[in-house]
Amino acid sequence: MANLKINDINKNFGSTEVLKGINLDINDGDFLVLLGPSGCGKSTLLNTIAGLETSNSGEILIDNHVVNNMEPSDRDIALVFQSYALYPAMTVRKNVTFGLEQRKTPKEKISEALNEVSNLLQINELLDRKPSQLSGGQRQRVAMGRALVRHPKVFLFDEPLSNLDAKLRVEMRREIKKLHKRLKTTIVYVTHDQTEAMSLGTNIAIMDQGKIQQCDTPKNIYNKPQNMFVADFIGSPSMNLLEGSLNNKMFKPNGSDNVQIPLEKYDFINKNINNGSIFLGIRPEHVYFDKVNEDCFGIKLKSEIIEYTGHEQIITFNFSGQQFLGKFPSTIDIQMDKELDLYIDLKQISLFDKNTQNRI
Repeated sequence: MANLKINDINKNFGSTEVLKGINLDINDGDFLVLLGPSGCGKSTLLNTIAGLETSNSGEILIDNHVVNNMEPSDRDIALVFQSYALYPAMTVRKNVTFGLEQRKTPKEKISEALNEVSNLLQINELLDRKPSQLSGGQRQRVAMGRALVRHPKVFLFDEPLSNLDAKLRVEMRREIKKLHKRLKTTIVYVTHDQTEAMSLGTNIAIMDQGKIQQCDTPKNIYNKPQNMFVADFIGSPSMNLLEGSLNNKMFKPNGSDNVQIPLEKYDFINKNINNGSIFLGIRPEHVYFDKVNEDCFGIKLKSEIIEYTGHEQIITFNFSGQQFLGKFPSTIDIQMDKELDLYIDLKQISLFDKNTQNRI
């Protein structure tokens, strides 16, 4: 277990900037998830931490020691790949212990470490099989076992569950969560799956175009996104973003002459906020058919499209020419092409400046 600090890391591939001034402070025992769309730089950052890529500038520190010039094998990290990367000719037992044998670890310590890991991951009955005889989930357990057996300071996971089917992915996610709770190891975990990120991470760093857009707890990222990219990227469906104008702490949506939403209770970052063009964000699950609390504000919207997903339904409404989604239990009967009375919870809104796209 270890602290991991990333100070102003920059990485170029030719003339292309892939990482642009990355700063992260990962405490001992943290589970940090790097989340973002394909091509945002998250795997490059992980490989730079591991030593598989060299940064152009900046420092990486493990327990306050700069490791930039260290070989990957000397950094005391373990990397679990998306592709498992198991040796096909070796048994599970040999795959798990191979690294220890290469380091000339005494046989009794190897046996003790193998026994501990195989019990922890429940792979005892697989030890004499070859990788070709294992399912995807079993191979991933073995790949994790090979990392765990070394007791490294930092674990790095590069989209380890993306090759698994949906049901197995949920089960393995739960296993990784239990493993972290038990071992209290420092983990950096790359994924493009927001559900995976929200359920696993103690902190999430959301990346886009080589920059950290926000690094915070899952709860804060979901409820208080720092910019429109984070607001739009997190959530399924993503946050409604209504364009309009701010005037004396009242929001007037574009296209509407008679709707003005009061913002007196909103916690503005800058108390001397200027009037102007903004976006009001509200998540689909914070739209209701009933006034659930005193902070609810009534609006009239026309229903247009229904998407039934089983336990819930997502309704697309027309809000003065702007698309607006609501998420409701599937037990509610909702008529289409009708103007309906709805409520939005003003305690759950986010406001963003149109020009900077940052939270205000």
